[in-house]
Formats: sequence, C-alpha cells, structure tokens
Amino acid sequence: MGSENELATVEQYGAFKDWLSLTTGMPEDLLHVHMGLLIFVFFAVVLRRRMHSVWPVSAVATFAVLNEGVDSLNPGWVFGPSALDVLNTVLWPTVLFLVARRKHVPPLGSVPGPEMESQALDPRA
Repeated sequence: MGSENELATVEQYGAFKDWLSLTTGMPEDLLHVHMGLLIFVFFAVVLRRRMHSVWPVSAVATFAVLNEGVDSLNPGWVFGPSALDVLNTVLWPTVLFLVARRKHVPPLGSVPGPEMESQALDPRA
C-alpha cells in the first residue's frame, strides 16, 4: 500500500459507498446493478452513442474494474465478492448491449439491403 493519504482516500471512498447504501436503503449488490445501468445510459447520452455501440458498455466495464481495484486496496479484501460485484455491475448493461446489437446484425446468410448499408455508414453507431 502507498502513503497514509492514499489509505485515507480509499477508506473515505469505502465510507461514501457505505453511506450511499444506508441512505438509499439498498444493499451494495443492488447499488452495483443500478450504477451499471446509470453509467451505461449516461455514457450513451453524453457520447451520443446508441446502445449497440461498444463505448457505453466499455465505460461500465472500466468503472467496475476500477471500483474493485480500489476496493482491493482495503485490508481483508477477498476476490470472490469483488468478482460478484463486477458481474452485478456489467450484467444488465451487457444484456442491453447484446440485444441492441442483435437488431443491427443481419441474419446469417442474408444479403444486406440498402437500409443495412445506410446503418453501417452511420458515424454515431
């Protein structure tokens, strides 16, 4: 572990997450689900990307890994619960991403028509 300031910052971050859980009345697992969805929608709107774009779901995955990276700095950190936290955070944004992608991928063996070509050229995709 680094300096005492870094340890204090990690502890403050943990205390903030505990406060958020107590204030909302939601267990931490549910907060992970909500935060994953919030980050997914936020980045889709801010980056002006559709949900089938890889950017919003990548932002969720990045946040989840960084969040658990900070948690791993706490004494007594255990891998199993952190892996579950990452899963809780990325599961539903990934499902939404895959469902949105499915609508934009032509069926296997089909010939794309003009509407598919115009979607492929869309710079916001």
